[in-house]
Amino acid sequence: VVKVEGQGVTAGVTLEAYWDYVLADNKKNETTAEPSGEFEIWVTVPEDIAGDHYIWVKDTSTGLTASVRIVIVPKVSVSPSSGLAGDDITVKGYGFGKSKDVVILLTDELDDGDRALDSKQYTEELATGDGTTKTFKGTLTKKPIKPGTFLAGTEAEGFSEGEVIDGILESNKGGTGKINYVTGEYELNFAEAPDEDETIGSQYEYYENDPDDIYIFTTAVDSNSVGSFTTTVEVPGIDDMHTGDYYVYVFDAAGNDASDEFTIGPVITLSVDEGPVGTVVEIRGRGFTAGQTIDDGEITIDNTACYIEDAPVEIDEDGEFKLEIVIPQVDETGDYEITVNEDEGGDEASADFTVTGLATIKLEPEHGAPGDTVTIHGYNFTQIKNTEVVVFIDEDGDGEEDDGERVGTYKTDENGEFSGTFTVPAFATETYDVIAVQEDYSIDASDSFRIGLMYVILSPTE
Repeated sequence: VVKVEGQGVTAGVTLEAYWDYVLADNKKNETTAEPSGEFEIWVTVPEDIAGDHYIWVKDTSTGLTASVRIVIVPKVSVSPSSGLAGDDITVKGYGFGKSKDVVILLTDELDDGDRALDSKQYTEELATGDGTTKTFKGTLTKKPIKPGTFLAGTEAEGFSEGEVIDGILESNKGGTGKINYVTGEYELNFAEAPDEDETIGSQYEYYENDPDDIYIFTTAVDSNSVGSFTTTVEVPGIDDMHTGDYYVYVFDAAGNDASDEFTIGPVITLSVDEGPVGTVVEIRGRGFTAGQTIDDGEITIDNTACYIEDAPVEIDEDGEFKLEIVIPQVDETGDYEITVNEDEGGDEASADFTVTGLATIKLEPEHGAPGDTVTIHGYNFTQIKNTEVVVFIDEDGDGEEDDGERVGTYKTDENGEFSGTFTVPAFATETYDVIAVQEDYSIDASDSFRIGLMYVILSPTE
């Protein structure tokens, strides 16, 4: 999501934002100009091909427009983020070239340009000049080719100035050229025909399977008209790549590339991948160390420990386990990772989980005098029926029950909700936090409450 700011428009007019073209189908948002003539408008970047694009803003009262350039860069996401030999993983790509060949590989290391390091160099003669022919086409022997490394030209100048990138051939003969980094297909168009018997050659770097360094999943994927693709590949066996941390590296025929992290090793799967705080999630693990245990504090989400039912849980002789956790309170709704660590710093695995709601309480009324009765409702606490929720008034503002006064203990239903009443204690007139907590589950929520007599003064009185 990007914010576009501008100025110099008429106060109060409606402004519309468009992607690339000022057409109805391309409208992304609208806003109203401020009294100062300034405006800001938010636009979600859509699926589209790599490269330059434009956000246009239109003043609907005058029809005038202005634009700002935005560059789409490729993105790759891998799910799950770990797996064992033979497992399927889904690779999704966005922001690549339009309808381009795509290669997907696994690599142990990336260079500063975020490209796979373990390529191999190759020198290849492509053709021989006849003094008249200017165009030469063919397919390289080795492929796929590391983006940005293909050099081509005539023998007289060597190949050092024959780099072909973005369709430009910089050789001693001049001209243009193009290369498909996935298939190895090339075309060289010299401005001046190479001399008779003059060699046209190339140098480039290419990828091939190399145990523990490079594993090519596939070269048989194509991006669609907006530069996106989704495909499934299989985790290689131990003879090709041992357990450890890798990168799934993807590039297309034009050299657009991106990567995402992937681990060959233990895997966890979740019974559900989204839900509010308090959701009970069953986790199944594979590929862990037999005889180790999963104990309290060793399953986390957002660095917060999750409650583990019947902890510690032992990993069986097949390296597998099954257990249940409860999602704890987090700072905000959104996407998180649930991470499982073996006892004593052993194997680790993660899976994505989306928190859709936070634990909250509601007080009715929100103020009252000592001795008054207050109704409390709680939402998104532990979804285990009859688990206790302690409610206290935080007298000194430190968030701890020790210095407060417990006003009630309630039990959740199967939806993680509870309700009940409590009596306002004899505290001084002030606004306090009422806190509901399930300490074992790392779940808490609070709401403010004003203790004291409330006066209503009418004027006039009749």
